[in-house]
Amino acid sequence: MLIARDKKENNIAEYVLYIWQLEDLLRANGLDFDKVQANIVSKFNQDTETMKEISLWYENFVAIMKSEKLEQAGHTQFIRNTVNDMFSFHLELLKRPEESKYRELYQIAAPDIANFQMKGKYFYENEIETMFSALYAVLLLKFKNKSITQGTQAAVGSFSNLLSMLAYKYHKNETGNSELETDE
Repeated sequence: MLIARDKKENNIAEYVLYIWQLEDLLRANGLDFDKVQANIVSKFNQDTETMKEISLWYENFVAIMKSEKLEQAGHTQFIRNTVNDMFSFHLELLKRPEESKYRELYQIAAPDIANFQMKGKYFYENEIETMFSALYAVLLLKFKNKSITQGTQAAVGSFSNLLSMLAYKYHKNETGNSELETDE
């Protein structure tokens, strides 16, 4: 909860990936709150009040996943909404004349996005979800010490660059800074 809150406030892209990891971690614990309490919540070294807040947050997260029937796979509606909001903002940035650097990063990533969508086993709602899925898949491969091809590394690099700029501009927009920095 503490990490999620910080990431949501400071880097929306990291937040999405972090929540996806938590969803998998909660599934690994069978969406059983007693197991989550023992295996996750108890590991936090915080004061009593903060521990109660963390415990409640995880209990609510488990309840949401159960109510949305995400025992086996999928993402919570709130994180899907976040990804969709990022996609809408992405489309807005592509239309802005002053966002040439953003469009340039998108043009670099676009062929890899299309390639990943064609090769993927799943339907992706939009290009932002596609890039997050690729990044998450590579993250899981790294956790398993699996090799990653140079082509995949290059594609993920282009996704990281684009999502990083999107997250930065999204944060500026969400915090009310209407003067987004451009690279022109």
